[in-house]
Amino acid sequence: MYASDNIGSWQELRDFVERRPDRHWKRMVLEVLSGLERCGVEPFFRAGQSVSLVIFSTLDHHGLGVEPRVTLVFKPQDALVRVAFGTENLVFEAPQSETTVPLNQAVPVIVQSLRRLWIETQPSRPLPSVLEVESPR
Repeated sequence: MYASDNIGSWQELRDFVERRPDRHWKRMVLEVLSGLERCGVEPFFRAGQSVSLVIFSTLDHHGLGVEPRVTLVFKPQDALVRVAFGTENLVFEAPQSETTVPLNQAVPVIVQSLRRLWIETQPSRPLPSVLEVESPR
């Protein structure tokens, strides 16, 4: 069974990452998740994964079709994180926008992508204060 709320989805993702054997990938993902949690974004976004991709959405349930999402691809060999915004799995379609940044610069870039995701998918809801800043607190 999948988590029924956003916070639970983050814990499920953490549990999945902890079980992975690739310690370099695991360290990178956990570092980014911890940074995002310190920013306070987890109540507003559902977190999930597809194999080694980390995916965030504003859906209230598990399972993405063609809904907008932010996808992270971790490249441990180069300590880089690809941050992509789009509506499809990156395996099948190019994202609408993307950037690749060093791990130590990833969290602020991801927060900006989550801000865009919120604005585009939740137009009638106010922007959460954690997304109003240019960089994490």
